[in-house]
Amino acid sequence: MISEEFKVVGNVLVVCEGVIEIDHPSIHKVISDASFEVEEVVLPDTLRVIGDDAFFDIPGIKRINLPSSVYRIGAQAFWGLDDLEELV
Repeated sequence: MISEEFKVVGNVLVVCEGVIEIDHPSIHKVISDASFEVEEVVLPDTLRVIGDDAFFDIPGIKRINLPSSVYRIGAQAFWGLDDLEELV
C-alpha cells in the first residue's frame, strides 16, 4: 500500500473507495515514489472530480477505468498520455 488513498496490484494503480477527488500533486507523487510502471488506473465509484493536469504526461498508462460518478474533469487531465489505448 502506497498510502491510504492508493494501492498497487501488479502494474495497476488503484485509487481506493472513499476518495472523491484526485489531483496532479497526489497522482504524480505516487507515481514518482513507486518502483513500478503504471499501465492501468482504476478509479472508485466514489470519485467525483479529476483535477486539472491530474494524469498530465505520465508515461506508460495504457488504460483508465473512469466511473460514471465523475462529474468534473479538469483541464488537461489526460494531456500527454501518449501510451493511452483505452478509456473505459
